[in-house]
This record gives sequence, C-alpha cells and structure tokens, in this order.
Amino acid sequence: MRLPILVTLTVSLVLGLAAPLALAQPAAPPAPPAAAGEASYHSPMRLQCEDELRKDKDWYADLKEQLYAKVQKDASTYATTNNRHVLMAYAVFWLLTVGFVVLQWRRQQVLKGEVARLEQELQRALRDEAKGGAS
Repeated sequence: MRLPILVTLTVSLVLGLAAPLALAQPAAPPAPPAAAGEASYHSPMRLQCEDELRKDKDWYADLKEQLYAKVQKDASTYATTNNRHVLMAYAVFWLLTVGFVVLQWRRQQVLKGEVARLEQELQRALRDEAKGGAS
C-alpha cells in the first residue's frame, strides 16, 4: 500500500526539482571590469551638453524618457533572470504542499476504513446482544 505512494512522491519530487532548473535562465556574464589605473572617459563637451540640457527642457524630457525606458528594461531583465533560487523555493513549496495533501488524504482513507470497521463491529455486537437477550 505504501510503495505506490512513496513512488508517486519520489517522482513528483524529482520532476518538481528538475522543472525549475530547466526553466531557469543562465546567469548573464558580468561586465568586464575597467583596467586598474585606467580612468573612465569624460567628453570634453560634457559641460556644454549639460548646459544645453538645462536650457532645452524638451531635449531633457526626451532623454529622460529614453533613459527611463532603458532603466525599466534593465530592471525587468534583472528581475526575470538570475532567480533560480526563487524558482527552486516555489518548487519546494509546491512539492511540500502536494505531499502534505496526499498524506492527509491517505490518513483520511485509513480513518474511513477504521470507522467502517468499528461500525460493523458495533452492529455485530448489537445483533449478538439482541440474540442473547431474546433467549
């Protein structure tokens, strides 16, 4: 009786753990670090450009909108990748939930069988008592 349940739980566990691993995307390669001692580039026209951005509000709004969209895209990409641990946590949660429900169902079936057995025993005892009292 217990062997099919153990086999079912084992198969569910293996499939539940394998699915998130198959769905998880590989981690993005890290950006190459700047060489030691190498200063980052700053355009000689940077100050002039910043001044122009302060004057031209439409240009500033356009750039802000473009950057906002890029930042949102980068954030969503980061949130949807490199999260294998979250997928594994969900898989473990659902496996434990399904296992718990299956175990509770099995216990309920055992208890129903026990109640049925006790009802039969009670009926038998009542019949025996009725036969003994009639004689």
